[in-house]
Amino acid sequence: MASKFTPPPVFDEKKSWIDYKKEIKIWQALTDLPAKKQGPSLYLSLSRKAREAALEIDIEELKKDTGVQTILERLDKLYLQDTNQSAYIAYQNFESFKRPESMPIKEYLIRFEQLYTKIKDHNMTLPDGVLAYRVLNSANLNQEEIKLR
Repeated sequence: MASKFTPPPVFDEKKSWIDYKKEIKIWQALTDLPAKKQGPSLYLSLSRKAREAALEIDIEELKKDTGVQTILERLDKLYLQDTNQSAYIAYQNFESFKRPESMPIKEYLIRFEQLYTKIKDHNMTLPDGVLAYRVLNSANLNQEEIKLR
């Protein structure tokens, strides 16, 4: 059976660095590419600032079994926000989220849960009553919809 090459995920600077690192770990788990080639492959998937930063790494380091880890550690210095700033942004995104009127409730609940998971990743949990209030308040329901519930 021939192996199929799956390229590493592309990093978009609008995406969370933490989420991108998780995607790289997932890619490593499924790729058939030998570890020695994963670092150079990851390098080629980078662009702009990320690629410039990774270019500072010696090619022999990239070709080691630990090449991906070396790139991620180098890029941590560029993209990893301090813990407090990251927690603040996650909570701000959660707190300010309101369902657009055009968004189906099912999709809203999925997005709400995603945002709540991000704040839980920073060891912030809300009591059940507060969480229930946030779900209803952020749902952006009109008075008729509230009465039907």
